[in-house]
Amino acid sequence: MWYCNSDKIYRKAFTVQELLIAMVVSSLIMGMMYAIYVQLNQQLYAYRDYAQEQMEYNQFKSILASDLFHAHEIEAMEDNVIKLGFKEGRTHEYHFFAHRVVRKRTDVLRDTFAIGITAFHWEENLWGTRLRLETELGGTPITMTEVMETPIADQINKMYGHGR
Repeated sequence: MWYCNSDKIYRKAFTVQELLIAMVVSSLIMGMMYAIYVQLNQQLYAYRDYAQEQMEYNQFKSILASDLFHAHEIEAMEDNVIKLGFKEGRTHEYHFFAHRVVRKRTDVLRDTFAIGITAFHWEENLWGTRLRLETELGGTPITMTEVMETPIADQINKMYGHGR
């Protein structure tokens, strides 16, 4: 750029010092923007993993509750295995492991849920069977309780010695 003042002509330009200051300021701004971008990305991935874990837990709980509601009989086969029997002759087995739950159905592919079961409790009494599972969801311990109620006719038959 040229600047003209009466008899003298001056040339104006950026000095090296001004250029360095502009580069330092712009690199600071770019560094802050990158740090914010990385932080938001980490939060997004953490939320995605937590949401997927919650979805898996809710799906498992819904399927287990539905199976227990429709099952005709239930028995504990081993330490971490239960078997549900249905009126149509179908059976479902649930295998509870430390990092997953496997649901084996008769003549159908297996279902695998990415849920780690830390404790498995089985209680059976006159009114029904209670299944209590302990797991972690997002690092927080959770206890899931499902109940299979014994029909009132079976309760009466068991009380008077006519149980099947």
